[in-house]
Amino acid sequence: MDQIEKIRTSSATDSASSDSEILPRESVFSLSGYTNLSEALKFIASEATPEYALFVDIPLKWGQRILERLEKDDGKIFGRKYRYTWNSHERTLRLSMPSPIHEAVTSWYIDMMLRWVSNGSITIAEAEEIEPLSNTPFTMPAFPYQQSTKIPDVAVTPDDGQSLPSFVIEVGWTEPMTALQADMELLLRGSEGLIQRGLVIKWYLQRRTGTVRGTACLWALDAYGRLTKQQEEWASGAQPHSRPVVAGVFGRDA
Repeated sequence: MDQIEKIRTSSATDSASSDSEILPRESVFSLSGYTNLSEALKFIASEATPEYALFVDIPLKWGQRILERLEKDDGKIFGRKYRYTWNSHERTLRLSMPSPIHEAVTSWYIDMMLRWVSNGSITIAEAEEIEPLSNTPFTMPAFPYQQSTKIPDVAVTPDDGQSLPSFVIEVGWTEPMTALQADMELLLRGSEGLIQRGLVIKWYLQRRTGTVRGTACLWALDAYGRLTKQQEEWASGAQPHSRPVVAGVFGRDA
């Protein structure tokens, strides 16, 4: 498959990062030379790393079929259980392997719910309505992301019969911030407004000190449907606010 373009590029450096940080490298692979789905699947499996990979130039008709294979894989092709993002608008597939860093956010969210109940910020009944889900794929209904499918790290679906979550959390370690922001664009715009807020938690390794710091960004759509950063906080060891920001979590604006 000498027509396949294999590209390895440095991840885009976002405005929050600096030269003192170790930024991950993103592996980008094109499927433009493939005409056979079976061969393309083997190529994806061979290049998908335990951390992060992006596949581009995927025929639109292959998107959902690749996801079906990822879901049903018996270990003969992929050998790992990836979280994926299929972007039908860009015709890209991103694969990431959940790590303890990704999984820890679920425990953190549950711990915060317990604190909110304890300090009276929410009731027990409200806490039961916003229990987190993980490893659950959601397919978007709205243009230009219709039929795009993503597995968020954490999804909060209100107990009101809504098919899509109202609040999502994405965690980045090897994933570049540009990819995490693209996730918010896909989820919030593609859900026709059902997903009202998205929280991105991005971790960075400091080159000089070997320590880790992180930033948490809250995203929403503005009145014109544009992705907007509503709030950003850097991890500093400060105590959590006594009153949480829960707007959008219950499927309604608080």
